[in-house]
Amino acid sequence: WLPLSRGLGDVYKRQQWQWVHRFEGGARLELKAAVQHSRARGEGLARGEGAAGEASLLRVSRNRQDARQGSQGGRWRVPQGEAHTWSGGWDLERRDVDERRDHVDFGVPQLTGSLGVPFAARQGRGVLFVQHDWAPSPRWALSAALRGERWDALTQGPPGEVRQVRQAWLPLLHLRHALDPAGHEVLLSLIHISQGIVR
Repeated sequence: WLPLSRGLGDVYKRQQWQWVHRFEGGARLELKAAVQHSRARGEGLARGEGAAGEASLLRVSRNRQDARQGSQGGRWRVPQGEAHTWSGGWDLERRDVDERRDHVDFGVPQLTGSLGVPFAARQGRGVLFVQHDWAPSPRWALSAALRGERWDALTQGPPGEVRQVRQAWLPLLHLRHALDPAGHEVLLSLIHISQGIVR
């Protein structure tokens, strides 16, 4: 075997933004976003010789991958009086990947389940949540929250197109009690229920 390979110019780019604004009264809003792109190209040559010196393999391989990803999210927080705080936010993500691998043996393209055919994957995810925090005294704190999440994935390639969708709702109740004024000893109680759907 005499394998030779080389890269054909890999590319990686990423940009991200963030914006934060504070309002009078202590409210806060944060927005963020990011985009990313990567590209990979590769080429290889493999030669093999038999016992008599004849060529047993002459393979040219080419690989390529393109990936694009974007995300956007936000957080907000609004205090209400001295004991209550409302908060919430969202996160959105999207990722697309396109791949292809080619092998050519003695000038003949090889077609298998993973060679010579394109493969594509699309993934999306969304999260939404809201939360209320209540601190009636320095030793007691109660938090109630609701979180929803949806995940969607689509693959295109042999043996065909496959799609999966999963979504869930998660209510949560969190109780905290400090056993001493300094808060060195804390009693915690957490209750949550998950309701999910997969199809």
